Amino acid sequence: VRKLRATHPDPRPSPVAMAADCTALRVLDENTIVSNLEERYAQSKVYTFTTNVLLAVNPYQVIPALYTAEAKTQYLGRHLTQNEPHPYAIADTVYRKMKAGGVNQAVMVSGESGAGKTETAKILMDYLAWVSTKTRNTRQDGHSIQARVISANPILEAFGNAQTVRNKNSSRFGKFNQMRFNQHGDLVGAQINTYLLESSRAVHHGEGERNYHIFYLLLSGELADHERTSLQLSAEHRILSPKEAQFPRAPSEEQCRSDKSRFREIREALDALEISRQEQMSIFEVLAGLLHLGDVSFSGLRAKPLGESNTTNRDRGARTPGMAEVSNRTTLELAARMLGFAPEELEECLTYRRTQADGRSSFTRSELEVPQAKHTVQALIKIVYSRLFRKVVGVINDHCYDETVAESHRGRIGILDIYGFERFLVNSFEQLCINMANERLNEFFLEQVLRAEQELYKREALRWQEVEVPSSQPVLDTIRYTFRLLSDTSRLVARKHQLTEAKFCKDVFEKIADKPEQRKILRRPKRQESASGDGFVIT
Repeated sequence: VRKLRATHPDPRPSPVAMAADCTALRVLDENTIVSNLEERYAQSKVYTFTTNVLLAVNPYQVIPALYTAEAKTQYLGRHLTQNEPHPYAIADTVYRKMKAGGVNQAVMVSGESGAGKTETAKILMDYLAWVSTKTRNTRQDGHSIQARVISANPILEAFGNAQTVRNKNSSRFGKFNQMRFNQHGDLVGAQINTYLLESSRAVHHGEGERNYHIFYLLLSGELADHERTSLQLSAEHRILSPKEAQFPRAPSEEQCRSDKSRFREIREALDALEISRQEQMSIFEVLAGLLHLGDVSFSGLRAKPLGESNTTNRDRGARTPGMAEVSNRTTLELAARMLGFAPEELEECLTYRRTQADGRSSFTRSELEVPQAKHTVQALIKIVYSRLFRKVVGVINDHCYDETVAESHRGRIGILDIYGFERFLVNSFEQLCINMANERLNEFFLEQVLRAEQELYKREALRWQEVEVPSSQPVLDTIRYTFRLLSDTSRLVARKHQLTEAKFCKDVFEKIADKPEQRKILRRPKRQESASGDGFVIT
């Protein structure tokens, strides 16, 4: 709110007293809305309605009285406006609409990084799980399913959230939670669909950030002696250090206590989902294997002479001097054991490339140089972590939804929790996709709420002053079209076509030139943006 006030100062006196619904303000513009949010925030009223849209200002502190069982009871079966604005009011409304009308419902949670989206989604899910047990005499298994659904949240946060510069618990993936109910309104299961996991974070992150929470929780958590001995973990694994540093900084005592407590919570959540300790240990072994894999080092005896081919003979033992060779084989063997690879096969995967010519069944093996081998390690870590994440989500889905009752479910309530918009000093391709998803959701919100409301006023012939709603659709279309050209170019490069970045940029300009809306926002970079002048800028 203070940041909003700083960027939108209002020289006028406050026109009205604060209102629980912004539409009740006498003057409805950006300044009065910000003033209203600020006054409510000062009284620990962090939620405000604008018709059926709930605005939330992150208090960055726990307000226990807001989320008690008594608070839930106040919203049970009540109209949206009968109580103070709250996620419980939204959750109760969609539940009653789903149950009475038999129409599936959806709630979209969006905002910048650190706005409190993940917590809001958990509050919604907690209420929906609770309210489904209050409508009738629910069987005991209903409470069991409720416990499983709620237990999934800390597990997902551990594997999919990380500390960024702006947010200590930033979701690095998008998720769509579907809560399923039978004809009586009882919760019979839940399913999670995940999107765009930031896999690059598993191998590097910026200063002041951290890798995924689960790695640190595993290092600090309480494990049985034989478990810790088997995993052979240390505090100096390479992938836990910032990109510019050689080793990670030692965590503070407070951070260690927090990580230890959260690891205990993770194990309790896994137990609640009835995931056996043997299955849990298998997951921990994969995580430890990735930590050890990131510590594998390579050496080359000498630089490859100019013009010398790096294509090897098929003798596994023959090595060309200067090509990548594992220098700490003990670490490689440890990583291989954890990940279920044969050490020899893992070494070959990291130090050789296998290529297959078109139309031929045989492969050619080529030795890799040290930088190429390091990139191969990073690619393998990203692939394995992504697959582990999908596996964990799949296990959660298996334990939160019983296929035998699939036919009995009558309605679904979906909760979309997408990661927030962020801009780092160095932004990855994944971050671009994340920000695009946010922008598209914002466009969807404008379409469904603001533009649809204006169309309704026109149809009803009500007095209405047309409000021009800004659209980012041309920017989204331009980026999407650029992605399509990049995909085509990548396929041609894979087929040995000689293409350059300059040629790709030229194609972008030429093929977008006949699209007026997109041509307006595409320009060549200024000298301070690109020393060579190559590239393009979408504004």
